[in-house]
Amino acid sequence: MKSPLMTKRRNQHFIWLGAVVVVAVLPLVFGDGYSQTVILTIGLYAIFGIGLQLTMGTGGILNMGHAAFIGIGAYSSAIVTTKGGNPWVGMLVGIVVAGVLAFVVGLPILRLRSLYLAIATLCVALAVTNVLGFWTALTGGQNGVTGIVPFSIGDFSFIDLPSQIYLIWGFLLVAVLIRINLRYSVVGREFEAIKDSDLATSSLGINHGARRLQIFVIGSVIGAVGGSLYATYLSAITPDLFGFPFLIQIFVLVALGGMVSLWGAPIGAIAVVCLHEFVIPVISGGNAGPVEIVIFGVILVIVMIFAPNGLTDQVVSTTRRLVKIARRRRNHDEPSSVTPASKKVAA
Repeated sequence: MKSPLMTKRRNQHFIWLGAVVVVAVLPLVFGDGYSQTVILTIGLYAIFGIGLQLTMGTGGILNMGHAAFIGIGAYSSAIVTTKGGNPWVGMLVGIVVAGVLAFVVGLPILRLRSLYLAIATLCVALAVTNVLGFWTALTGGQNGVTGIVPFSIGDFSFIDLPSQIYLIWGFLLVAVLIRINLRYSVVGREFEAIKDSDLATSSLGINHGARRLQIFVIGSVIGAVGGSLYATYLSAITPDLFGFPFLIQIFVLVALGGMVSLWGAPIGAIAVVCLHEFVIPVISGGNAGPVEIVIFGVILVIVMIFAPNGLTDQVVSTTRRLVKIARRRRNHDEPSSVTPASKKVAA
């Protein structure tokens, strides 16, 4: 007999496979370059969001340094490909560098909690950004890296937008499957317990320090993979792309989509990209730079106050609560089928 967790995991697999089929048709329906660029950007931001979801939603780690690991993945691919290497090797280098850095940095700072942990991870992000901006011999300094080679398999290169959409959304599917399997596994339940109470999990023999470090590394590696895809798509990157405004966008993405929702990252990515492309330019009148940061900051503050677990999770929980209330009222208003006469007959 299959457990409820296995059934939920299987159902989520089927739902996401159906979503992949829909995405595979989208480039054929929307043939213009702008629409395809929006679809591609949503896939990229969803990968960024899943990495942050794992560290914050699953691990309970207030990670302000996620953009740094995205930048590490991007610059690893950029440096390797511009030196004549293979883009896949560049992605692998980014995974290794991001994983090692997350492990080394996570050993001391994950002992911290709350705002102290946030400040420590923010310092990591600022340090990485400064290294990328001033190590001119390796990273090109503030001028960045240009001429990044796209991914290829044999003689086929992922150059045009439809092929890049399939590549990026394929990696998004892999990231989602990792998140689904992690959530509905024994290890995922341990993560949920650790997030609720370190003391209780320690009494059960769970090494919460090792688990937190593990989820921090996994989330950072997923961010590095997204950064590698981001760099090959843009073909040119600078340190400014991974600065504080970019981090705010990722935080708003997770806040809108939800910390723990499996659909949170894609939903949040759609919201952030649509705000960036359609809403903010209209509000700002063409000068979206400073206005965008203010709008995203206001959205982040409002969501964190009224929906700390994310807007999507709040909507789902509120809907379920309203449905339960409606069912109770309906059952209360229905006349009872047992009449006094039937009670006498039964007696």
